[in-house]
Amino acid sequence: MATTVTPTHAESFSRIAEAHQISPSVIDDLLEHIPVGVMIADASGEVVFANAAARALRIDRLEPLQWAITRALLTEDNVREDEIAIAPLGEPRRWVSAHIIPVRVPKLGVNAAFVVLSDVTARKQMAAWTPMIETLVNL
Repeated sequence: MATTVTPTHAESFSRIAEAHQISPSVIDDLLEHIPVGVMIADASGEVVFANAAARALRIDRLEPLQWAITRALLTEDNVREDEIAIAPLGEPRRWVSAHIIPVRVPKLGVNAAFVVLSDVTARKQMAAWTPMIETLVNL
């Protein structure tokens, strides 16, 4: 189900921000420094924003992630992909977990998607090595 952003939500956020004297630059700073990747894709699936954590993942080839974003935009449902393989140019393969939330604006329909990314490479590698480590321990 797409998240619906209504004028009431936007007005509430604006009132909270004003009441606590939170400027847009503070929100920008927060998004830049949170430890998970955050991306925003437009209605065509093109990434129009990526915070520092998302940029650090260096997702040079977006195809697997792009399919998940397109699926979320077309179905208007949240999409979760636990292991998307990424291979930054000249680096070993890594994996990310992606949660894509389509955003619906009244009278416009779904016109964007929020993408939250987490690097799950260490977990994936540990899962691959665990059986071998257990075998060595049991020798």
